[in-house]
Amino acid sequence: MLKTCLIILVLNLLVSAQVIDLCGTVKNSNGDALPNVDVFLEGQNAHTVTDSKGYYHFQLLPVVHGISSPSGVNFRIKNGIMSFALSKQAPVSVDLFGINGKRIGGAVERVFSEGTHNVALPIMVSSAALNVLRVKIGPSVSLYKYIPDLGVVQPSVKTERNDFRLFKTALSADTLRASKAGYKTERISVSQLKGTADVILDSLENSGIGSNPVDDGSGDRLKQYGQAQYFWGELGNGSFEPIVRITHAVSADAVDIEITFNPHFVDNTYGTGSIGWPHKRGHTFNDLVGSDHVELSVVNGDGNTVFYGKLDLISRSEKAASGYACLGPFGGDGEIKTGDPSTIISFGGSLDDNLNYYGYSDMTVNSPQTDSTYSVNPDYPYWNYYVQYRLTLDIDVFGNSGYGEVHMTSVHASPAKEDKETIIVEDGPPPEREIDNPFRFLPPTNITIPDPPDTTIVPPA
Repeated sequence: MLKTCLIILVLNLLVSAQVIDLCGTVKNSNGDALPNVDVFLEGQNAHTVTDSKGYYHFQLLPVVHGISSPSGVNFRIKNGIMSFALSKQAPVSVDLFGINGKRIGGAVERVFSEGTHNVALPIMVSSAALNVLRVKIGPSVSLYKYIPDLGVVQPSVKTERNDFRLFKTALSADTLRASKAGYKTERISVSQLKGTADVILDSLENSGIGSNPVDDGSGDRLKQYGQAQYFWGELGNGSFEPIVRITHAVSADAVDIEITFNPHFVDNTYGTGSIGWPHKRGHTFNDLVGSDHVELSVVNGDGNTVFYGKLDLISRSEKAASGYACLGPFGGDGEIKTGDPSTIISFGGSLDDNLNYYGYSDMTVNSPQTDSTYSVNPDYPYWNYYVQYRLTLDIDVFGNSGYGEVHMTSVHASPAKEDKETIIVEDGPPPEREIDNPFRFLPPTNITIPDPPDTTIVPPA
């Protein structure tokens, strides 16, 4: 009887609809209101910006998820065995969460081939405990109430979005995220979608090494406001392709610039994990250290240069857990030739993210195994195989004319895959066909985010 009551209670939380009416203020650690802060309700995929007084307000109808099994996916769980059938190869993961939203552990995370599979699910909780089971098969994410003694308890919550925190929506809760250039992103869990939730942002620490796109907020801004610019050139094999994609995001406080290299030219694979590198020469981690960089200039709307220099990819640094870090324009292969260092808000790079943010600090000999399409390695699911650099500049440096564009005449990698280490590039259009787009295998801007803190109780309005 007790189990039944618990199940009914949680299912009622799932299907009850409510109007979202959540507001609050965002301030710095001194208590000053912060305008132009990007605020997100992650489970609702909602976004707003604070006003001049630091105030935000979400007032909308909630997303109503279907109460059915995910289409095209056939699976069941019985006696601790998950059975499922796939029509084609797909990544599958199963994670267990408590009803308070805390992740208990992962039961399955790997790529399965086409066909029928049976996988044992380890019991990580009491056999009578009520939990939330998240099942991800390809792009489908489903949430189930799960008691090991009973197996899966229907109904489910289905979505086509690969949302890492959907279980919070299922439990009538959400995560509020606030980010602003120059400040460290803050995430708080809210127990209700009505009432008040205030946020305090700490200034971004100037440690002299790269920051990750989650903490410095550049990932949010690039995703929300980003526009792409392409530079084309000829690879060593004679193929004329976009060699660099530059994404810029203009917001009220900053201009974020992300430079992504064509993986046919250079990538973050090395050692036994190398992909496409000549067998005779190969590619090592040390090839990337104190060697690779990108040179660029950034101009304002009047064509005046506000930054010209080089950005370091990765160098030795005792400040980072891995012993290596991106030094941006301040060290390693980086330098500032034109521009005011004080106008640089933050910087970073994908290899730094891999080693220091995602926790793969021991991967300094061999990169994770993958294939020519840079498929996710289930043992290292957040590894970014693309070489990327980031730079965030204060908006005021551009003056009244605002942001102009990025100029680039050549790119260099030592070594490069096709033995042509320097390529002359020119501004050009995006690729016409997706199959010709070398950036199509890029992972999302924000693959993962840290585990949420304890739930913050939001009083009802």
